Amino acid sequence: MSLQEVFTLELKNTAPRAIAFGQMYGNERDIMVFGLYGGDIHTFRGSNGKAAGEPWNVGALISDIALDVRKGVLCMDEPSSGTNLYRLEEHKYMCMKTFPVAVTKRQRIRQVDFLDECKFIISGSDHGVVYVFDHRSGEIVDELRVDPHEWVQTVAAADCARVSTIFAAKSRDLGGSNEILVWRQKSKKRFGAAGIACVLVAFPYLNIATPRMYGF
Repeated sequence: MSLQEVFTLELKNTAPRAIAFGQMYGNERDIMVFGLYGGDIHTFRGSNGKAAGEPWNVGALISDIALDVRKGVLCMDEPSSGTNLYRLEEHKYMCMKTFPVAVTKRQRIRQVDFLDECKFIISGSDHGVVYVFDHRSGEIVDELRVDPHEWVQTVAAADCARVSTIFAAKSRDLGGSNEILVWRQKSKKRFGAAGIACVLVAFPYLNIATPRMYGF
């Protein structure tokens, strides 16, 4: 496989935090660039890199985003308050719901993701918890405990063999090993207090030892 440069962009006064791309508006293949500090969202045509209108500003920091092009929804995390869910319609962003995440120590960048075809939204925190929200009701349906004294920045979700799976890891200011925690949904029922099981703690970072199995 060989890579070919299509275009190059330079954004002044912007610290890109995330990039998303896809067929978001009709047949247009767009690239969206999210600025960390300024809160600007730039949209460019994927074929030539030309700007698709003026940037849209959310008026806050953007720490992470998750985008589902097929469903036309965007999840955006704002460190001081929580996660906001938007619907993309004709180059407009309509805020549908906010999922509050408390700041107990200090504002920290944290990741977000969609789970189970956007039925749930997951978010990290500054106090060692991964939150699982129901996207319709906005309620917290589960709290996955990682470490009450640590910052959970890294989260991700995937369907592994048709089973909804959540990954999370602590962030450290110093070096050393770290663990990646993995939860799998026990059944096709909604996530809840008994709906997720921590099935393994993966090997420490850069250590290829065999994962240790855990159960409840």
